[in-house]
Amino acid sequence: MNRKRYIANRELSLAEYCPQVDGQFHYECWQDPAIQEGYNYKIRASMDEFCNRPIRLRLAAKYCFESYGFECIYAGCYETNTVSRKMLKSCGFVPHPDGDCHESHYLTGEPITQYDYVLYRKGR
Repeated sequence: MNRKRYIANRELSLAEYCPQVDGQFHYECWQDPAIQEGYNYKIRASMDEFCNRPIRLRLAAKYCFESYGFECIYAGCYETNTVSRKMLKSCGFVPHPDGDCHESHYLTGEPITQYDYVLYRKGR
């Protein structure tokens, strides 16, 4: 199967999502409790229902800045997800408190905050 590759090097490739090939793996990832907690969301759909949902593509920051001229890109993670917070900061994202979202935990209903981060285009 030929996939559109947006950007690649020897270690990593950002490629088109193909439901026929990637759907089962993607569904199984969402069944992982750590993934569900990280996104504060539990998939309750069957595999068929899940695969028939529309996919919202996410592209790499460099591609978005260069191809679409974005001035900034936003990302978020929950307060309990220290690994994602560290990863976002190491990728150059900075806290954007005005965008923080206060929600209820998907299992417990307890208050939880999704921290907002922003990455600005260089030279801005």
